Parts: sequence; structure tokens; C-alpha cells
Amino acid sequence: MDNGYTLENARKFGWASITGKLNPSRVSLLKNHLLGERILDAGCSGGAYAEFVASQNRRVIGLDRYADFLQLAINDDNRAAYVQGDVTSLPFADKSFDSTYCFDVLEHVDDEASLRELARVTARRLILVVPQENQLLEAYGLTFYHYIDPTHLRYYTEETFHKLISRIGPTRISLIPDQPVEWNLIVREMMQEDMPALHPETILNLPLMLRTIKYLAQDLALTKSLDLKSSLAKAKKRNFIKQLSGISFKEIHMELIAIVDLV
Repeated sequence: MDNGYTLENARKFGWASITGKLNPSRVSLLKNHLLGERILDAGCSGGAYAEFVASQNRRVIGLDRYADFLQLAINDDNRAAYVQGDVTSLPFADKSFDSTYCFDVLEHVDDEASLRELARVTARRLILVVPQENQLLEAYGLTFYHYIDPTHLRYYTEETFHKLISRIGPTRISLIPDQPVEWNLIVREMMQEDMPALHPETILNLPLMLRTIKYLAQDLALTKSLDLKSSLAKAKKRNFIKQLSGISFKEIHMELIAIVDLV
């Protein structure tokens, strides 16, 4: 198996097709946007999504390059069928499937060659999910766990993803940002006291965001010292929480969905 493509890494980075913990957003996407009965899961990994789609009375084939992943997928209770193969050279005839979905695969492979193959074997619709480029946080030395997967070759912006998909000549491309960062929940978790609800209409400016992150980092250190028990430290925290009241954070999405109509 290629370096990095192991069951250990798949579990470490939370690949849902391996862990079986299906992402509700992806489930909704498959329920509402797949067309037809013949479905390809391109890059099915452990097969969790393929089995879900097959349970919806569709004929599903799951394809993956790696035998270790397919061995995890295949068991006596399978509803989907599984094939070993490469997404850059699919072992299917033209227009074999009504719809194909491809979750978190294009960033691992030759994305242009793969997309041409996906379009070749699909008659009606492609559903694609890729990681969105971390344009804001990276400038300040910050990132999210999703972005340190060593098997990723690239990330995408809406512009670069749209340009890539346009090369296959689709009739329509719908791009949807997905997996928003829950800033308010993160702040609540990091603060040691309850924080007032943040007002949804106020936009957090960049200097205040940086001040927030800096303070939280300092605060984590404080929790391990007796200084936190001092009235001065508590007063500082309460004052900072009050300043956050009425503020919401700029939206950052970690992924992009593309719904691509081919006819």
C-alpha cells in the first residue's frame, strides 16, 4: 500500500467510509441529489457510504484502489458490490452509471484525469467533495486537523474547483461550501466559564479574531496555574467574555461540494 494509505491513518483522520460514522451532511447530499438507480461510489474505501446508498434501493458499485480498504468493506451482509480499480482509469464502459459520487478523493490523485474518467462512465450527475483551501488561518500559523493528512496533494478554492470541473463540459455546476467551523462552540469549550450567546448579525473583524485566539492560548496556560484563582485573572476573563457578547465569527468552511449535471 502506498505510503500513508493505511487503515491506521484512515481512522486517525476520521475517514467516515472506514469508521462508519457517516457525516449527516453527506447523507443528506446522497438522499437528495443522486439521480437514477445505477450508482458508482468512486473511492469507496471501507464502503460505509456505498452500503448506505444501497440500502436506499439503488444498485451500487464501490470502487477503491486499495485491497486493505476493500477487505474491510466486503462481508456477508453487503448490499453493494465492490471492485478494485483506479479512479484515473475506471474499469467500466461509457455511461455505465446514472450518478457517481466521489468524496475526498480528487485531492489524493491526478484530479483532471480522474474527473474525465468519472464523467466518461456517468450519464447524468456527479457529486464531488474536496477540501477547501485554508486561505485565512494559514497566514497566522494556524490550521485544522483535516489539513494535516499527509496523503493530500492539494486543496481547492471555489475558483480552482470550478475551473477544473469546467474542463469536462458539464451543463451545470453548483458549488456549495460545507463543513463550517463552529467558532462559537470552540470558544465556549475553551473558556472555563459560560459565555453569553453571540449575536448572529455582528461580523468579527480580523484584529479581534486574532486577539481572541491569542487570549485563549494564554488562557489555557492560566488554567494550569494558581493565577486563575486570583480575583484579577477572573475579572480579566469576565471582562473579555463581555466583549465577545454580540459578536459572531466570519464563516470558514473546510470543504466544497460540487453537484455537476452532465446532460
